[in-house]
Amino acid sequence: MLSPPGSSSRSANMRANRRRDTTPEMEVRRRVHSRGLRYRCDLRFKVDDVAVRPDVVFTKQKVAVFIGLFIMKRGERVVAG
Repeated sequence: MLSPPGSSSRSANMRANRRRDTTPEMEVRRRVHSRGLRYRCDLRFKVDDVAVRPDVVFTKQKVAVFIGLFIMKRGERVVAG
């Protein structure tokens, strides 16, 4: 169960969650770079008046990649990132 908004434990938890350079993101970036592909990280732009920040952006090809992480607890998906 989530703690109420504004509680110190929830604030500490949210501070601990990184927006970029997570382990799955770094692994994808290492593999992409080793294949000679170049990209931008955490590039902010608008899509239909909504600001988005994909994890990896191939600007020439106009491709954005969002790298998510699912946390499983007793066989049920708890958090999707």
